Amino acid sequence: MSRNVDRLASMVHPVSLTEFVATVGQWLRDAHEAAQELQPFRRQNQRGSWANNTSFGTDRYQYLLRTAGSLVADLPDLEVETAHQSVLFKLPRAGIYPLSVPHGPDGPVEARDLRRQLMDQRQEWALFDRQYALLGERQVVLMPWSGSDVDGLTGMWAGQGVLADGRIAWEWRVQLVGAIPEPRQPGQGGQTAEAEAASDVRAVGDVGAAGDVGAAGGVGGRLGQVSVDETPERAGG
Repeated sequence: MSRNVDRLASMVHPVSLTEFVATVGQWLRDAHEAAQELQPFRRQNQRGSWANNTSFGTDRYQYLLRTAGSLVADLPDLEVETAHQSVLFKLPRAGIYPLSVPHGPDGPVEARDLRRQLMDQRQEWALFDRQYALLGERQVVLMPWSGSDVDGLTGMWAGQGVLADGRIAWEWRVQLVGAIPEPRQPGQGGQTAEAEAASDVRAVGDVGAAGDVGAAGGVGGRLGQVSVDETPERAGG
C-alpha cells in the first residue's frame, strides 16, 4: 500500500477512506447527471433555447453548492462549509477542498480568493493567517475533479500542494478511481483503525509516463479504489 494512500487515510480519519471517497465521488457524479438532465429543457423550450456555453457548469455548480450539506447524513463526522460560495469539507484532522480542474490536476487553475487562501504557501511566522482562520490546525487536502456535460465525472484526485504560477505544485497526489472493494470487518487482523481504512482501498492500474495511473474502468462505477500516481514528493514533503 502506498505511503500516500496511508497518509490520506490518516487525514480523513475517523471516516473510512473508502467510505469518504465513495460518498464524495457519488455526490460529484450525481451533480453531473443532474446538470445533464436539465440541458434538454434549456435547449428545447417552447419560446426558444435559453442555454449557453456555461449552462451546464452553472447547473452543476448550484447542485454541488446547495446539496453539499446532504453528505453529513452519510458521514456524520463531516462538517460542510459553503459560506464562501465554494464547498469546503472539514474533518478533525483535515480540511478537504474539492475544486474543478477542467484540464486535469496539472493544468491551469483559476486563482479565486478561497483557493489562494487554501493553496498559498502558509506563512510560518504568522500567528493567525487566513488559512488558520478557516481550518485551525487542520491540514489542507486538495480534491480536484474533472467532468463534462458529455462524459459526466471523468477524474478525481486528492493530495497536497501549493499554487504556483497558476498551477498546483503537488507535494503528493493520489488518483481516486474504480470500484469499491468488499468492506473489511472492524479490527480484522489486529490492525489500527487507520490501517484498516487504508487497507480498504486497493491500488489499481499501471503507472503511466505522464504521472497518473492508467486505471481500469475509469469512473463509471462507484468510486472508491485509490491508485497511486507518480507525482514526486518534494524535499521534506
